[in-house]
Amino acid sequence: MSNGGAFQSPRIGSCFFSQRSKKFYLAAYFSYSLDKLFPFFNLIKSMLLGTHLLKINHVEKEIVIDRVEVAAEGVAAGLLIGSLDLIRIIDIGSGTVNYGTMINRKFNDKGRFTIATGMEATLTTDYIAFTRQVALRAIQGGWQAHDKVYLVGGGAYKVISYMTDYFPLAKLASNDVITANVQAFHMIARKLYG
Repeated sequence: MSNGGAFQSPRIGSCFFSQRSKKFYLAAYFSYSLDKLFPFFNLIKSMLLGTHLLKINHVEKEIVIDRVEVAAEGVAAGLLIGSLDLIRIIDIGSGTVNYGTMINRKFNDKGRFTIATGMEATLTTDYIAFTRQVALRAIQGGWQAHDKVYLVGGGAYKVISYMTDYFPLAKLASNDVITANVQAFHMIARKLYG
Protein backbone atom coordinates (compact mmCIF):
# COMPACT_ATOMS: atom_id res chain seq x y z
CA MET A 1 0.00 0.00 0.00
CA SER A 2 1.06 3.57 -0.45
CA ASN A 3 1.59 5.90 2.53
CA GLY A 4 3.85 3.31 4.16
CA GLY A 5 0.90 0.98 4.67
CA ALA A 6 -1.37 3.56 6.30
CA PHE A 7 -4.93 3.85 5.13
CA GLN A 8 -5.96 6.86 3.11
CA SER A 9 -9.24 8.55 3.88
CA PRO A 10 -12.13 7.08 1.89
CA ARG A 11 -13.42 9.01 -1.10
CA ILE A 12 -17.14 9.77 -1.11
CA GLY A 13 -18.67 8.19 -4.18
CA SER A 14 -22.38 8.80 -3.83
CA CYS A 15 -24.88 10.19 -1.37
CA PHE A 16 -28.68 10.02 -1.27
CA PHE A 17 -31.57 10.59 1.12
CA SER A 18 -34.02 7.76 1.76
CA GLN A 19 -37.59 8.91 2.19
CA ARG A 20 -38.44 5.58 3.83
CA SER A 21 -35.83 5.69 6.60
CA LYS A 22 -35.41 9.49 6.67
CA LYS A 23 -31.62 9.02 6.59
CA PHE A 24 -28.78 10.01 4.30
CA TYR A 25 -26.65 7.22 2.86
CA LEU A 26 -23.27 7.52 1.29
CA ALA A 27 -21.06 5.18 -0.66
CA ALA A 28 -17.38 5.61 0.09
CA TYR A 29 -14.45 3.70 -1.28
CA PHE A 30 -10.74 3.32 -0.73
CA SER A 31 -8.23 3.39 -3.56
CA TYR A 32 -6.80 -0.04 -2.75
CA SER A 33 -7.37 -3.40 -4.32
CA LEU A 34 -9.76 -5.87 -2.71
CA ASP A 35 -6.83 -8.25 -2.15
CA LYS A 36 -5.12 -5.71 0.10
CA LEU A 37 -8.30 -4.64 1.91
CA PHE A 38 -9.87 -8.04 2.57
CA PRO A 39 -8.01 -8.71 5.86
CA PHE A 40 -8.96 -5.24 7.07
CA PHE A 41 -12.73 -5.15 6.41
CA ASN A 42 -13.63 -5.10 10.11
CA LEU A 43 -11.03 -2.42 10.82
CA ILE A 44 -12.36 -0.30 7.95
CA LYS A 45 -15.92 -0.71 9.21
CA SER A 46 -14.91 0.30 12.75
CA MET A 47 -13.10 3.38 11.40
CA LEU A 48 -16.23 4.54 9.60
CA LEU A 49 -18.86 3.73 12.25
CA GLY A 50 -19.79 6.49 14.67
CA THR A 51 -20.03 10.25 14.70
CA HIS A 52 -17.86 12.34 12.39
CA LEU A 53 -17.46 16.03 11.68
CA LEU A 54 -17.32 16.97 8.01
CA LYS A 55 -16.67 20.38 6.55
CA ILE A 56 -18.81 20.94 3.47
CA ASN A 57 -18.53 24.31 1.72
CA HIS A 58 -16.83 25.73 4.82
CA VAL A 59 -19.71 24.61 7.08
CA GLU A 60 -19.15 21.88 9.65
CA LYS A 61 -21.72 19.09 9.63
CA GLU A 62 -21.99 16.22 12.08
CA ILE A 63 -22.88 12.88 10.55
CA VAL A 64 -23.58 9.57 12.24
CA ILE A 65 -22.72 6.35 10.44
CA ASP A 66 -24.55 3.41 11.96
CA ARG A 67 -24.05 0.76 9.27
CA VAL A 68 -21.19 -0.02 6.91
CA GLU A 69 -21.11 -2.47 4.01
CA VAL A 70 -18.12 -3.24 1.83
CA ALA A 71 -18.31 -3.80 -1.93
CA ALA A 72 -15.57 -4.62 -4.40
CA GLU A 73 -14.47 -1.65 -6.49
CA GLY A 74 -14.37 -2.36 -10.20
CA VAL A 75 -16.39 -5.54 -10.40
CA ALA A 76 -19.37 -3.81 -8.76
CA ALA A 77 -19.69 -1.80 -11.98
CA GLY A 78 -20.73 -5.07 -13.64
CA LEU A 79 -24.14 -4.53 -12.06
CA LEU A 80 -24.68 -1.73 -14.58
CA ILE A 81 -24.50 -4.24 -17.43
CA GLY A 82 -27.64 -6.17 -16.55
CA SER A 83 -26.40 -9.40 -18.14
CA LEU A 84 -26.95 -12.81 -16.58
CA ASP A 85 -24.04 -14.22 -18.59
CA LEU A 86 -20.42 -14.43 -17.55
CA ILE A 87 -18.97 -10.94 -17.82
CA ARG A 88 -15.50 -9.61 -17.10
CA ILE A 89 -14.79 -6.14 -15.76
CA ILE A 90 -11.49 -4.32 -16.00
CA ASP A 91 -11.28 -1.17 -13.88
CA ILE A 92 -8.38 0.88 -15.22
CA GLY A 93 -7.66 3.35 -12.47
CA SER A 94 -4.89 5.79 -11.81
CA GLY A 95 -2.91 3.56 -9.42
CA THR A 96 -4.17 0.03 -10.05
CA VAL A 97 -5.99 -2.11 -12.57
CA ASN A 98 -8.65 -4.33 -10.97
CA TYR A 99 -10.09 -7.35 -12.74
CA GLY A 100 -13.36 -8.96 -11.77
CA THR A 101 -15.84 -11.56 -12.94
CA MET A 102 -19.59 -11.75 -12.52
CA ILE A 103 -21.85 -14.67 -13.37
CA ASN A 104 -25.60 -14.17 -13.18
CA ARG A 105 -24.95 -10.71 -11.65
CA LYS A 106 -23.02 -12.28 -8.77
CA PHE A 107 -19.36 -11.75 -7.91
CA ASN A 108 -17.17 -14.72 -8.84
CA ASP A 109 -13.93 -14.83 -6.88
CA LYS A 110 -12.06 -17.03 -9.39
CA GLY A 111 -11.65 -14.32 -12.00
CA ARG A 112 -10.41 -11.59 -9.67
CA PHE A 113 -6.94 -10.08 -9.50
CA THR A 114 -5.14 -6.75 -9.46
CA ILE A 115 -2.02 -5.25 -10.96
CA ALA A 116 -0.38 -2.32 -9.20
CA THR A 117 0.20 -0.31 -12.35
CA GLY A 118 -2.54 2.13 -13.22
CA MET A 119 -2.65 4.93 -15.74
CA GLU A 120 -0.74 7.36 -13.52
CA ALA A 121 1.62 4.76 -12.05
CA THR A 122 3.06 3.80 -15.42
CA LEU A 123 6.07 5.68 -16.74
CA THR A 124 4.85 5.66 -20.33
CA THR A 125 2.05 7.17 -22.35
CA ASP A 126 2.32 4.25 -24.78
CA TYR A 127 -1.28 3.11 -24.42
CA ILE A 128 -0.76 0.22 -26.84
CA ALA A 129 1.94 -1.28 -24.58
CA PHE A 130 -0.09 -0.55 -21.46
CA THR A 131 -3.16 -2.23 -22.98
CA ARG A 132 -1.04 -5.25 -23.93
CA GLN A 133 0.15 -5.55 -20.30
CA VAL A 134 -3.43 -5.31 -19.00
CA ALA A 135 -4.80 -7.80 -21.56
CA LEU A 136 -2.01 -10.33 -21.09
CA ARG A 137 -2.60 -10.36 -17.33
CA ALA A 138 -6.26 -11.15 -17.97
CA ILE A 139 -5.32 -13.96 -20.36
CA GLN A 140 -2.85 -15.34 -17.78
CA GLY A 141 -5.75 -15.28 -15.32
CA GLY A 142 -7.79 -17.59 -17.55
CA TRP A 143 -9.86 -15.06 -19.48
CA GLN A 144 -10.72 -16.06 -23.04
CA ALA A 145 -10.71 -13.92 -26.19
CA HIS A 146 -14.47 -14.45 -26.67
CA ASP A 147 -15.37 -13.31 -23.10
CA LYS A 148 -17.58 -10.26 -22.72
CA VAL A 149 -15.17 -7.70 -21.29
CA TYR A 150 -16.32 -4.31 -20.03
CA LEU A 151 -13.98 -1.46 -19.17
CA VAL A 152 -14.48 1.14 -16.45
CA GLY A 153 -12.27 3.72 -14.78
CA GLY A 154 -10.45 6.80 -15.94
CA GLY A 155 -8.16 4.87 -18.28
CA ALA A 156 -10.94 3.02 -20.10
CA TYR A 157 -11.39 5.67 -22.78
CA LYS A 158 -7.68 5.59 -23.61
CA VAL A 159 -7.38 1.81 -24.06
CA ILE A 160 -10.72 0.57 -25.42
CA SER A 161 -9.68 0.81 -29.08
CA TYR A 162 -6.59 -1.34 -28.38
CA MET A 163 -8.32 -3.78 -26.01
CA THR A 164 -10.48 -5.12 -28.83
CA ASP A 165 -7.30 -6.60 -30.35
CA TYR A 166 -7.26 -9.04 -27.41
CA PHE A 167 -10.96 -9.19 -26.54
CA PRO A 168 -13.03 -8.44 -29.66
CA LEU A 169 -16.23 -8.11 -27.59
CA ALA A 170 -14.68 -5.50 -25.25
CA LYS A 171 -16.67 -2.32 -24.72
CA LEU A 172 -17.15 0.47 -22.24
CA ALA A 173 -19.42 -0.51 -19.34
CA SER A 174 -21.41 2.72 -19.36
CA ASN A 175 -21.61 6.11 -20.98
CA ASP A 176 -19.59 7.49 -18.08
CA VAL A 177 -16.92 4.94 -17.19
CA ILE A 178 -15.23 7.37 -14.82
CA THR A 179 -18.20 7.23 -12.42
CA ALA A 180 -19.26 3.63 -13.17
CA ASN A 181 -18.15 2.41 -9.73
CA VAL A 182 -20.03 5.25 -8.06
CA GLN A 183 -23.15 4.45 -10.09
CA ALA A 184 -22.92 0.79 -9.04
CA PHE A 185 -22.32 1.62 -5.36
CA HIS A 186 -25.31 3.94 -5.47
CA MET A 187 -27.41 1.12 -6.94
CA ILE A 188 -26.22 -1.25 -4.17
CA ALA A 189 -26.92 1.33 -1.45
CA ARG A 190 -30.44 1.98 -2.76
CA LYS A 191 -31.16 -1.75 -2.73
CA LEU A 192 -29.76 -2.20 0.77
CA TYR A 193 -31.23 0.92 2.36
CA GLY A 194 -34.20 1.83 0.18
